[in-house]
Amino acid sequence: MANVSRSNPAPFDLTLNGDPWMLETDEANNLMYEQSKMQFSRNVITPGAQPYAIADPKLEAPRGFFSFDSGMGFREEAPQADQDTNGYYYGLYIDDDGKSILNGPLVTTVTPTTTSAIKQFFEFTVGGTRKLCAVAATNVLVRDADSAAGWVNGQTITAGRRATVFRGEQSGDFAYIAQGTDANIYTWTGASNTTTFALHASEAAIALAVDTDKMWFLSRRTGGANNGYIVRTTHDGGATPTLGGDFVITELANPAVDMTMFDDRLFVGTERGLFAPSESSMEGLDFRSEYLTPAFAYQRNANNTLGMTPWFEWLITPMAGSLFRYSTDGSFPEFGLGSLPDNISEVQGVPTAICGYRNWTLFVAFYSAIQDASYLMRWGDWQWRNTQNGPQRAFVPGWHGALYKFSGVQVDALFVSEVTGGPRLWVGDDDGKISYITLPRYSMSWVSDTACRFNITNPGQVYFPRIYHGVRFEPKANLAVAIACENLSGSTQYIDVTYRTTPTGSFGGAADLVGSGRFNTDPGGRANFNTAANSRMTDLLATLTTTVNTTPAILRSIALYQCVRPTYKWIYSFSVRLGPDVISHAASSLRRFFGEDSQISSIESVGSNANPVTLITPRGESVSVLVTDVKLRAKNRRSARDPLEWTATFECMMHRTLDVLGTWTELNRFTWSFVNSYTWGQIGSL
Repeated sequence: MANVSRSNPAPFDLTLNGDPWMLETDEANNLMYEQSKMQFSRNVITPGAQPYAIADPKLEAPRGFFSFDSGMGFREEAPQADQDTNGYYYGLYIDDDGKSILNGPLVTTVTPTTTSAIKQFFEFTVGGTRKLCAVAATNVLVRDADSAAGWVNGQTITAGRRATVFRGEQSGDFAYIAQGTDANIYTWTGASNTTTFALHASEAAIALAVDTDKMWFLSRRTGGANNGYIVRTTHDGGATPTLGGDFVITELANPAVDMTMFDDRLFVGTERGLFAPSESSMEGLDFRSEYLTPAFAYQRNANNTLGMTPWFEWLITPMAGSLFRYSTDGSFPEFGLGSLPDNISEVQGVPTAICGYRNWTLFVAFYSAIQDASYLMRWGDWQWRNTQNGPQRAFVPGWHGALYKFSGVQVDALFVSEVTGGPRLWVGDDDGKISYITLPRYSMSWVSDTACRFNITNPGQVYFPRIYHGVRFEPKANLAVAIACENLSGSTQYIDVTYRTTPTGSFGGAADLVGSGRFNTDPGGRANFNTAANSRMTDLLATLTTTVNTTPAILRSIALYQCVRPTYKWIYSFSVRLGPDVISHAASSLRRFFGEDSQISSIESVGSNANPVTLITPRGESVSVLVTDVKLRAKNRRSARDPLEWTATFECMMHRTLDVLGTWTELNRFTWSFVNSYTWGQIGSL
């Protein structure tokens, strides 16, 4: 024991709070004095706790992550020792299906020969064939193949924003390309890739939306009566649509930025939030609009509502740098990455593009100006949940990914198309590049569809929640890392585990683990630490590598085996003799120093003392202790005529060791006759 002050308690066996005592003996004539290590106890384990949480924390026990259905955003493990953390901190180039984590999808990228910033994708029949098209800042592109030359420049334009397709009263579809308030719309018959584009003579539009039998135009009116941002309708369509029924949706001071249909109602997005024509306005009975998000009246931003998208039961709406979902009941909760309270990872940003895939999941691109990168994320999964009616399929919210990190660009367009050889997620960025990901056809499980491909260039990185083993302040010995996995095979698919034990340290320590922390066989296993790493916290990083794009590495679960190593403290248990006949080692009676009544008073005083007191042990250690228990026990008389004798039993818990035994003022409790029996050296022990 380091830095322990030692002194001789002679002529007594020990002193407690300055009072001298002689130890009692048991029937075998052994002194009744014992030191034992203090037992460690953590939080009370609740009923139904996980088995690993019930284990004795002083023994080896795992702390890990066995389910991922809540996705990312968990900076630390669950606060209760018996709770699972059903997610991870964040990931790069990965996805999860709730039960496992795997390599992210393969992203194929081309830069069209003629291109500009991609604003929107849409499908249109061109030359008799359904094709994928893209509105770029200064181009309308048509895909004939996945190569750069396969994206044909159909038309050079001025300021492309949005496109929609509408037939109306025509014999065939027309495509309409909106260019904002400063340039008129283009119409396109789709006779070929590059012909039959026409610039409208007078009509400009910020955005377009199609209802069952009509198309809505969103534009701006200045000068004259009824200035503001207006919506108008056309039923006939064609190259020169007849527009009417116009009314002001919002004032000029609140610029409109986008428009869409949701639940049979028109929604106009502005810099201050969502507006919608009244129900009667939709039927042409009046000209009133409703402000649906007044809570955001003073959070004006040019990107608010831009790219809002109907999906599933909600209108997904960018607002205030985050994402919100509007429901028909008027609720408007936040659910973007910024709503994750523990997310301070690099995977952050403002939403810049949104796209749903059937009712299975929602894809969102977030741009981080700090990282100058866009992160492709996925929100929501369907999982089995136990109910009173048995297992049922339920939608589980949560952010998954990042599936991919697009460095140096802002992704502004996402679109799912099934006219390009199966379902694909198309991605367009502000550098004019176009990328795609092959999506699974029958569920949101990438491994269920043999057409899906996986990223072999960027290994998947999964950062797990910080592990305290349910005890923040005590050190732990890291003993082993274990994983459960699938698809691992030698040098083809493998998972590397590294760690750190400081919040800002670098991940490493592979050499500390048997096998350098690499797992490359199914179903996984355990890698012991060569030397246990002592730490109060541990962060784990799993890196998933595959060299075959048809087969991902799959991580099912991961655990860190630890044992809690609390600060070493002694429990002191001893019994002392009371009475007039107790003799010290100097052959003097204890009664000489304080009488029997004083002995009892001393015991009562030290037992009720809330503060630490000083114990000088028979080993000569001076220790600050808390007296946790005191008992008085009457001894058997040798005869009925003998006076009653007592034994006092103490239990004390170490508070700290003492470098200084005390001060001269501590001698005030003693008489000169008492200290007269000590040497100067012995007085120092008092």
